[in-house]
Amino acid sequence: MTTSDKPQQQETADTKTEFTNKKAFERLPKTIVPSHYDLRIQPRLKDATFDGQVEIHVQVNESTNIVTVDCAEIEISEAAFIGHDGKEIPSKDKQILKEMERIRFEFGDKLPTGKGKLRFKYTGVLNDKLRGFYRNIYTVNGEERYGACTQFESCFARQCLPCWDEPAFKATFDVTLVVDKHIVALSNMPVKSEEPLEGDGAWKVVKYDTTPIMSTYLLALVVGEFDFLEDKTEDGIVVRVYTPLGKKEQGQFALDFAVKTLPYYREFFSVAYPLPKCDLIAIQNFAMGAMENWGCITFRETAVLVDPNNSSAAGRQRVALVVGHELAHMWFGNIVTMEWWTELWLNEGFASFVEHISVEKQFPDWKIWYQFVDDFFSSAMKLDALNSSHPIEVPVGHPDEVEEIFDAISYEKGASVIRMLFDFLGEEGFKAGLSNYLQEFEYKNATTKDLWRHFEQATGKPVSTIMSDWTMKKGYPVVAADLEYGKNGKATLKLSQKKFSLLDQGEQNLWSIPMTVQVLPTNERQGVGLVKQMFDKREDNFTLDNVQETQPVLINANLIGFYRVKYSDKMLQLLVPHISSGALAPLDRMGIQNDLMALVLSGDVSVPSLFELWRSAYKNHEKDPIVWQNILTHVGRFSALMAYTDSHDEYQQYSWEILVPLLRQIGWGSKEKQGHLESLLRESLVDRLVKSGHPETVKTAQELFEKYLNGDNGVPTEIRRAIFIAATAYGGKEGYEKLWSLYEKSELQEEKVKMLVALGWTQDTALHQKTLDSALSKQVRSQDVVYVLAGCAHDVDGRERTWQWIQKNWEALKESQHPSLFSRGLQSVFNNFASEEKAQELEEFLKSHKLEQGERAMEQAMETIRIQANWLKRDGDNGRKWLQAQTFSI
Repeated sequence: MTTSDKPQQQETADTKTEFTNKKAFERLPKTIVPSHYDLRIQPRLKDATFDGQVEIHVQVNESTNIVTVDCAEIEISEAAFIGHDGKEIPSKDKQILKEMERIRFEFGDKLPTGKGKLRFKYTGVLNDKLRGFYRNIYTVNGEERYGACTQFESCFARQCLPCWDEPAFKATFDVTLVVDKHIVALSNMPVKSEEPLEGDGAWKVVKYDTTPIMSTYLLALVVGEFDFLEDKTEDGIVVRVYTPLGKKEQGQFALDFAVKTLPYYREFFSVAYPLPKCDLIAIQNFAMGAMENWGCITFRETAVLVDPNNSSAAGRQRVALVVGHELAHMWFGNIVTMEWWTELWLNEGFASFVEHISVEKQFPDWKIWYQFVDDFFSSAMKLDALNSSHPIEVPVGHPDEVEEIFDAISYEKGASVIRMLFDFLGEEGFKAGLSNYLQEFEYKNATTKDLWRHFEQATGKPVSTIMSDWTMKKGYPVVAADLEYGKNGKATLKLSQKKFSLLDQGEQNLWSIPMTVQVLPTNERQGVGLVKQMFDKREDNFTLDNVQETQPVLINANLIGFYRVKYSDKMLQLLVPHISSGALAPLDRMGIQNDLMALVLSGDVSVPSLFELWRSAYKNHEKDPIVWQNILTHVGRFSALMAYTDSHDEYQQYSWEILVPLLRQIGWGSKEKQGHLESLLRESLVDRLVKSGHPETVKTAQELFEKYLNGDNGVPTEIRRAIFIAATAYGGKEGYEKLWSLYEKSELQEEKVKMLVALGWTQDTALHQKTLDSALSKQVRSQDVVYVLAGCAHDVDGRERTWQWIQKNWEALKESQHPSLFSRGLQSVFNNFASEEKAQELEEFLKSHKLEQGERAMEQAMETIRIQANWLKRDGDNGRKWLQAQTFSI
């Protein structure tokens, strides 16, 4: 990985971004290959330890006296090999390879070729870092209790058992758990037998059916106290949702969704779900959103539980998408698994794409593909505009590097280029290629090239040639467009492409871009239908027929292509009436201002152009809630930037002029003919107006907070975060203490997270310090520390105080946090700084305070700071002058 102060290498399809400071790494040899694990684990929850024993069936391909396996943070007391003749060969020495997270055993004799078994006995620690095999601490009626859970992806199975912890070393598993007789014990497969432990009836021995052949990262062990709901799919698959005690009814939404989705995926993929059961388990302390352990999927509470009375529309949608995502993995990732982590996107990009298909099937009124563009597509473009981004396919080696690429490139960009491919191939060809791929590689490992081959065979189209641009190159293009109108109804469309970058370093790349061009109708003339054209040159001209000089031309209809468009001034002005009239489709209205926003940050366009466009084409004109969601994201980002100028107050008044009429239109609660999308918009809109201090909105929010405080459940769920922020940001110490009391009493995790963010909005420095300190207390789950940091860093002063607190508490934070959560928390603080001096200060600190994982994330944060600093220096004064010259009507 390159650093921001070094020149970037020029990339082609054959050159990829590498990690800097790469640790030495080699994949395990295939001298010995596992085929089956017979695993027995006894967790001792109060002591936070476990005893383990595993017998691994192996094929010895070359006679050797050296055996190397992945192993970390467990103590092996016994290691032996049993040959196919029954002869036992004990190990005589072992070497711990700590940096490689491996252990090497030397045996007295060479192991004979053929089948055999490796037997290990060991002990381990139930850690508190939410990875490997970790202890889950929760409370029941105020009493602290313990459970345990696994999180093995990417490379953490080695913290629970010595193994070949690589995706390509697939094997079957027989699991036995020895647990307290009163608690629930779950694994990938149904229970085969359950009986008291011989000699000690306080324990029970639970054995499970043999798993399908699978990678180690998909193995799951869960123990604790749970309630559950159960149903069956039309195929007879038993689906259960396990919840914390007393929350059973909150599992109904996910259960209903899963029961319908599994048969739908079977039909979509033309491959059956192969297990007899599928458990969805809510874990109180969980680093990820969810984990696709085969048949035993684990989730954060907010990703699987829906309170029918108190969850918001956004909360329900998140659960549907996450459940859809994890169930998609049962095919893409579990039945067919990437050969190595370089192709992580084959798992995550496809699951991110398919989750939207499942939600669209069950909730068509959610317009989830429009939301995909606002969320996934836009997030991917934001990250991929950084020079510190990476290709979808990026070489990785050491486990620390794997964790770095669980990001918007593997997920959101992966899903976006698949959406583009889906459009290019058509649904029939896409599904045919996908089904053939899954059937050929069922229970095997595959690469990106394998998938492209099947799409090519199914459609006859040059998929590999086109898609290599999008998976093996970092970034994406911006297409500059100008139009010259000629005689006889002809016009020349002049196009050029270059790599889009927010911090241009002169990289030169070419993409094969599947272009769409559409001549729009006017009152005098009909439009011209969608024209598709491959654009693979630096510059090119295209002739359009039957075009009048007043007719606008639209490029990249419905934002299918993963590229930005920079229209000439004349082309953009001709499009404006079609935006304000609603004649353009919602995604096209969204895309024009979305691209303009990015061009402002890159320096290609000055910010008054964007402010004028929002005011003239969208204010009082735009009706689509998803378009407004996208605008609100950008309004919020500029609010953070303008806070570093002396025109922040004027900017807020400008934003009120744009947004207050919209709030009056949609209201504080649901109106007739309003639905899911209006609820989502209401949440974001009220949130923005409260954060910006709009007096009327703040006053109403404070009044609603008092009603909520007094038990009025009629306060709409979607505005609760806003009323919590109003209480702390504008209600002084009294408002803060009221919200803190609510936080301590609340049992709904979705609301507790909102409260944590809101508590950081206090303007009282002592209370701000109290909120920060809570991040290292038992009052805040370690998974939720990121919300504390984000809330406390919401404004310029709070951001600086939060940064000072992080420096003082660095080691404690690092020790208590899952590495990916720690880097996410740091990004939530760093990403809104906006000076070169601050970037240098942070870089200097990080030189002596290394992260276990997160090097790339920190480079991205430093680059983001510099982008914002450059914008303020280049364009901030233009924004200030424009704002100060305006008269605002609110």
